[in-house]
Amino acid sequence: MHDSDGVIRNTFHFSEHEEKLYVKQDQPTENLILDRNRELRKNPGCMNNLKDAEGREYGQLLANIPNIMYYKYKDKYDLNSNEGMAKFLLAEDGKKCLVR
Repeated sequence: MHDSDGVIRNTFHFSEHEEKLYVKQDQPTENLILDRNRELRKNPGCMNNLKDAEGREYGQLLANIPNIMYYKYKDKYDLNSNEGMAKFLLAEDGKKCLVR
């Protein structure tokens, strides 16, 4: 059984011999996001600095993280902190999210 109305897809499987329900989560667009990140890393000149409504620059986009990866690693790396996010982006899986 699938529940695929959202960004995260849940697949349910009931094991009769164990009498347990298992849920597997994935994100159908995960590979699209990671592929786009790879292309952006190849073409750094196509990235512009982020700007506010008045056109003032305020930062740079560093990474696009698929939701499924964020939830998988948020506690392991404490992704809500600058230090944790930096550690994640230096890790092998995190490097896939970098756009620069």
